[in-house]
Amino acid sequence: ENPAFDGVVLHVFPRMGKRQCFTRTTQHRAVPQVLLSGRGLHKSEPGDVLPANPGRCSGPLAKLDEATARSVIEAAAVYRLRRKADRLAAVIAAHGEAEALYQGVATALGYKQNKLPFLLMAQRLPVASLKRVPALEIQAAFFGVAGFIDAREPEIHDDAARVWLRELWASWWKRRSSAMRLILDPADWHLGGMRPANHPQRRIAALAVLVSRWKEFSALVDAADVRGIWKFLESLDDDFWSCHYTLKSKPSKSRMALIGKTRVGEIFANVLFPLLHHRGVGYMAAYQKIRATLTNRVVETAAMRLLADSQPHRKLADRLINQQGLLQIYEDFCLQDCSDCARCSFPERVLRWDAGQ
Repeated sequence: ENPAFDGVVLHVFPRMGKRQCFTRTTQHRAVPQVLLSGRGLHKSEPGDVLPANPGRCSGPLAKLDEATARSVIEAAAVYRLRRKADRLAAVIAAHGEAEALYQGVATALGYKQNKLPFLLMAQRLPVASLKRVPALEIQAAFFGVAGFIDAREPEIHDDAARVWLRELWASWWKRRSSAMRLILDPADWHLGGMRPANHPQRRIAALAVLVSRWKEFSALVDAADVRGIWKFLESLDDDFWSCHYTLKSKPSKSRMALIGKTRVGEIFANVLFPLLHHRGVGYMAAYQKIRATLTNRVVETAAMRLLADSQPHRKLADRLINQQGLLQIYEDFCLQDCSDCARCSFPERVLRWDAGQ
């Protein structure tokens, strides 16, 4: 009914109700409708990862001395970090540094299947609105907006889980009616194909615990205390979540870290080091010291294609900065090459790098 929309040529929407509706302009022109399913967004395409075979570049890289090979890979890592810093700067300009840091950490905790819902949660529950809010209410807000708690009594055989859910609901129901529009759709979450310790509910709990101690975390970030930030993130603990995988699971036999070393490393690579770069604070010495393990298929494939198993420099993949560099080279060259290395320019670039060109 609004003439301002008479120029609309396509009506696209992610979900629809049970009742069928139509879209027409004020001139009664029918506008085509397209329903986009969000389920496919979480699935990797078959071509996302190339076969894990040594590439043509592994030969030239093997001939370099270790220092030169490291400089090639670190240069790619620094380029990758600068791009992340540029994206972070855009978020800072729009939301401020505190919210940008918060959204970045949330997205890193959602990696990789649930980055989008974690970002949406962070945007719908700004960290500024959670200051001076009790820890239980923060967790209730996160799990409520995530859509993981409701009034129905679930079938739970663990007394601790049942009590915990009731406490969350008792806090959430007070603000539920005013927050209905913020609640995520169940289809937004990817819950399968992951280790139990990486279940999004545990990651949500980790984010909630971090927010409840945001003042301490912010002070460490402001001081650029890399060692202190690492210890702080690894030490985050919760009486319930350090022993449970999900809201309904039985307790584990041993306590688990809310944020493990691998995830802490990803937070540094994707958020904290880019933030330090944006601030103009030195970070390279600390970045080069952080060890990492091969944690996913893409990293392992990149290491195989560029360094190969027999490469004298294979140990370079044990450092976080080098993993990031390998990923950048893999994305910029391997994934852009359709000739199976035959016409890829990276091997020749390595030779020119060795020659100092």
